[in-house]
Amino acid sequence: MTPNRRDRINRWKRLSTEDFKKLSHDKQLALIAAIEQAAKEDLALDRINALKPLTQSKFPDSYRQTAQAIVIAIGAMTFSASSHQVAKYTVPGIMVAPATIAGGVIGAGIADGLAGTVMVGWLLNYNSKAARKSKVASKSINDGMNI
Repeated sequence: MTPNRRDRINRWKRLSTEDFKKLSHDKQLALIAAIEQAAKEDLALDRINALKPLTQSKFPDSYRQTAQAIVIAIGAMTFSASSHQVAKYTVPGIMVAPATIAGGVIGAGIADGLAGTVMVGWLLNYNSKAARKSKVASKSINDGMNI
């Protein structure tokens, strides 16, 4: 909505009852419709502004990739103990260390992927519940308004 239109609608809202009654019926209907449309636009803009922080709360990709690399490195050290035991009996002598590290990285990657899947599921579930609560709350607030 342009600033001029916003100013005009604000002036119409301050119009006295006597001045409003002096207008023709068509003009009165047009003013009411314009004021109602402006109120709907204001409500929509308020809702958009309320939801903007939710959409912008993500970390940059470089942070996520760095965190994932750290998690996989720590997981590789953790999982390498069990893969060392397996590699010790199945792989020839000099290849035990690389096999141990590879097993740890594979184990950490699988664990990280599964944990990520579970976390995404929890996040979607939480966001769905929050959206439903928000919708119910806004509906109960707007029930008494005739906008």
